[in-house]
Amino acid sequence: MWQKNPLNLADSISKIKIKNLKTGKPVDLSIAKITMNAYSGRLGQVYDMKDFTLKLQLIFASSRTTLIQTEIHNKTHRTLNLDLSWSGQVFDHMKQGNSELDLKNNLSTLNNGVQVNFVEQRNTWNYFMTDEVKYQICHSVPVKTKVDGHHYVSEMTKPVSIRPQSSFVTTTTESYTFTQAEAQKEAQKSVEYMKDYQKIFGQNKARWQSYINKTVENRQIETPT
Repeated sequence: MWQKNPLNLADSISKIKIKNLKTGKPVDLSIAKITMNAYSGRLGQVYDMKDFTLKLQLIFASSRTTLIQTEIHNKTHRTLNLDLSWSGQVFDHMKQGNSELDLKNNLSTLNNGVQVNFVEQRNTWNYFMTDEVKYQICHSVPVKTKVDGHHYVSEMTKPVSIRPQSSFVTTTTESYTFTQAEAQKEAQKSVEYMKDYQKIFGQNKARWQSYINKTVENRQIETPT
């Protein structure tokens, strides 16, 4: 997240945490059977657990915003009661040789998520940033966000109850914008993206399939007989 050269914002900016209310313990997703794939225009992760399957899908809804669909499918014959939350921690320093540069970024809460704020810095050979740049994470479900320094947690205000052999679906947007006008525009669009996520995912699939079809057609034309 740098206006000149690449710089990581965080090692994990929106990590999901699932707590089983029956046991009162967080679910250890590291023991799941994990599948990760990069498809044309879409990233996918599947965490297959004994009681449920967690499926994450990410696409670009616009040039500034990604749309993430989170689906939890209850594999059991009993209702699953879960607490869901998302957390992350942004980097606040950048190493440059033997010295460190204070990035001076900070977190603030949103009604439905969290925002990363940046401070203007114009270090020619190190770091370029303006105070209009924002990184916003918004959820389609009501969440309560707590910020502690450069770390945050957004927790759903109500537990999730998933009936046997049924699924719960929620969506999230992450937007990286360069001006106040862009931030406002993408914030408004994000509400539409999350509401019409099935339509957006469908359009994304159709668009990328058209790219593939054109590529295949061109190759067939260029292949000598």
